[in-house]
Amino acid sequence: MKVILKKAVVVVTIGMMAMLQSCSSNDDLDGYTPTNFNVGGKVEKGPFVRGTAIQMQPLDADLDETGESFTSTITDNEGTFTFGSKLLKSPYVKLSASGYYFNEVTGELSKGTLALNAVANLQNAADVNLNILSHLKYQRVMDLVSKDGKSFKEANNQAQEEVLKTFGLEKYAKTDVNHFSITSGTDEAAALIAVSSLILYNRSEAQITEYLSQLSEEFAEDGNFSETTKLQIRKDMFSLESKLPQIAENIKKRYQEMGKEVAVKNLIYYFDWDGDGTAGNEIAPENHPVSLETNNINVPMEGGSYEVKVNTIVPVYLERPSFSGDDIYDNTTPVLEIGIYETGSGNEPCINYTKELNNNILKVVVKAASFRKEQAVPIPLYDGMGNEVARLNLTQQANPNAEIIVPRLGSEGIRLVSEFMESLSEAIPLEAQINYRYTKIINDPRFVAPISSSEPNIRNCWIDSYQALNMIARLYRADAMYRAVYSPYLNVYRDLCYYQMLIWWGGVVVMPNAGFEGYADSYVPRTSESSILQMLEEELVEAIRNLDEKKCVAFATNANDALFVSKDVARILLAKVYMYQQKWAAASNLLQKVVDKSIYPIEKVPTKYTSENKDLILALKLGNNGSRASRVYVDGSPEEVVPIMTTTDVMLLYAECEIHLGNNAKASKYISEVGNINGISGTNVSVKGIKQLRKSLKLQDYFAFLKRNGLAMKELGLEKYQLLLPIPQNEINMNPNMTQNPGY
Repeated sequence: MKVILKKAVVVVTIGMMAMLQSCSSNDDLDGYTPTNFNVGGKVEKGPFVRGTAIQMQPLDADLDETGESFTSTITDNEGTFTFGSKLLKSPYVKLSASGYYFNEVTGELSKGTLALNAVANLQNAADVNLNILSHLKYQRVMDLVSKDGKSFKEANNQAQEEVLKTFGLEKYAKTDVNHFSITSGTDEAAALIAVSSLILYNRSEAQITEYLSQLSEEFAEDGNFSETTKLQIRKDMFSLESKLPQIAENIKKRYQEMGKEVAVKNLIYYFDWDGDGTAGNEIAPENHPVSLETNNINVPMEGGSYEVKVNTIVPVYLERPSFSGDDIYDNTTPVLEIGIYETGSGNEPCINYTKELNNNILKVVVKAASFRKEQAVPIPLYDGMGNEVARLNLTQQANPNAEIIVPRLGSEGIRLVSEFMESLSEAIPLEAQINYRYTKIINDPRFVAPISSSEPNIRNCWIDSYQALNMIARLYRADAMYRAVYSPYLNVYRDLCYYQMLIWWGGVVVMPNAGFEGYADSYVPRTSESSILQMLEEELVEAIRNLDEKKCVAFATNANDALFVSKDVARILLAKVYMYQQKWAAASNLLQKVVDKSIYPIEKVPTKYTSENKDLILALKLGNNGSRASRVYVDGSPEEVVPIMTTTDVMLLYAECEIHLGNNAKASKYISEVGNINGISGTNVSVKGIKQLRKSLKLQDYFAFLKRNGLAMKELGLEKYQLLLPIPQNEINMNPNMTQNPGY
């Protein structure tokens, strides 16, 4: 959620020095006796700064200026001012303030000035506040009196209801907006902050003045805003949503600095998110959250029917609501569910069920299981602004006799797989180029440490990696809605991406397999390196259990085959994860299973890999344009490929583990085999010997090798912090929760 900004509020406390019994309570001035009013108060937007000018102009019954004018100035940092005792021939006054103010959205003092107005009958109250709402109401009141011939009382009452109704805040209309104050800690205060923040959000001081003038003009005409303005307000509202907590903190901090404690209510309840004319009815109150009678249902293999009571005082929905005429945020499912699988190719849901919600009773009917592995599926419930507020988790027992059919991809599935492979094939070559340059295998002055956080190749590698991860998330979610047969394969590719990113950046943002939920900005902090390593271990162990025990086909000629990797790919990747943590024995056990099969031939490392190389276990084919690569290539036979896993690399990984375990004799066999086939003899059976061999062969994972063996700093002349690359600066700029790696 997001926070709210402040608008300038002028608080004018008017103490009446004379008896008011002689004053009329009507708008008619007949019988009114000139009265002394001791006018004082505060400019409270955030507080206007010391020295700001405050003007008071008496008005007649037609709200025309009488010619009198009084000026005062703010005398302290809380916005305090006083006019002293003034004898006024009319109780009607216009109050104006223009000056610098505290911006609640940015948490800073403004660099430009803002003018606010209010019109008031001093007989009605002992205080008058200048704020955004009083300013909007001011011109409407003036127009209703001058153009429509209404009395001040009639005009004020009408404008009061209209200005609050426009923002869905009509429930607070009994309190005149001239008495709203952001420091009061009330509902009215929160409502004022909400409206103020909408006007301040993402605008310069000049733009704020222009926008406020536009709003005042439109509202003065008919007590409403144009459709274009309404749409802009809604766009600003949804953009502001995640910033509301910070806005509240900005307000409280500002007043704390001045020795004043100010309470701010949860601002999320003071916006009309669903556009029904009432703010706050979309979201359950904090003291009465939405809950379910039960959150989990375990369904037997045979299926069953279930009813769950929903405890709520606000409407809830089984689908995220969309609002007529609104194009504010995306309420659609992140993937197209239709066509993920080929028609008639096993596109049944993993749990086949129906759901309905009536009178706060959620009814779920589950059919018999058609899968051999226990399946689970969530049923989310949403409030009126699209937040998930509750979730029923269905878990169904597996049917051991169910037929397992791996469905073929349909048109949408083929598109998603192809786009994923293209994204991955952008990231992997970039990562390879970074490896060659940072390790000085290829000399490039741009990659001399310390690397700039604005280096384009680093930025592009980061972006392409997350594009690939995003496509995996979309595939994962689409597949999970049906048989969920692709998840082991998707996890391997997902883990490959995170392993590569971990080598270069350490902890990074981890995207859930189902993608990010919700329509708001996803400002997600980095996940720690240790947590990522744990995730990779768990997912790859699970993948090894579920993948096929067969030779991995390095390339696929179509999308239906592209995702299918064998246990060996997961073993090799998990071994690398273990080696990064110096778990040599665990890694050796995995690699031994691969090399002992003797099904992956070794050959001389070529200058350029092609699809004819037998050494390849997993690779990406490069397109003819040299920039886009894909395992899914349907337009011809590419000439070049980027290796991901090779027999050569696996043998050296295994030898490295055995050296660390003290088994030099076993390591020697594989070092010699790699050396001999490449015309290199006499390699020392040591980590340094493997280093020389990897460097001369220009193997892709050279930096990872140096890093896990503690050689990178000495070999490459790096400082310790330079064992990680900087997080791209554009990522730091876009995500306020993103932190930079130390030293950059």
